[in-house]
Amino acid sequence: MDPTSSESSIKYSIKEYFLTFVENSTTGVGIPVSFDAFENPQPDDVKKWLLVLVNVLGIKKSSLSKIILTIYFNTREDAEGFESSVLRDTIFSLLSGSHDTILTPDSMIPLYDINTQERSGAITLILDETSQGEDFPAADETRCKIMTIPLKMASK
Repeated sequence: MDPTSSESSIKYSIKEYFLTFVENSTTGVGIPVSFDAFENPQPDDVKKWLLVLVNVLGIKKSSLSKIILTIYFNTREDAEGFESSVLRDTIFSLLSGSHDTILTPDSMIPLYDINTQERSGAITLILDETSQGEDFPAADETRCKIMTIPLKMASK
């Protein structure tokens, strides 16, 4: 199966991209990233982190497939939500192309074949309009801001 038609390859590739350009402190901005909505919260000493959910909404061969990224910007000790806003701005500038790193309109990211975990080309992601929900505090003094980012991707 062509990796552009493989949901698992697409999810793996996006995950690797976020780990490289967001979580890695050498190649990225050094912010912890989680991809599991059911994972325990970060340890108390972690003051900011992202939860990224990747939802592939059906792959259409020889057409544009839709992918939804939902990003949860989480902060601690942030009663006014200022750090949450700084985190959102940092990541959004990466996503919108203010830095030459993550998902710019019509950008290419490495595509990995999930079976071999080897790079098998690149995929073009077309950044669509984003929507942002209100930020809200959680019971453990964690503040959360949510952004939904629809993407379109060509599949073979």
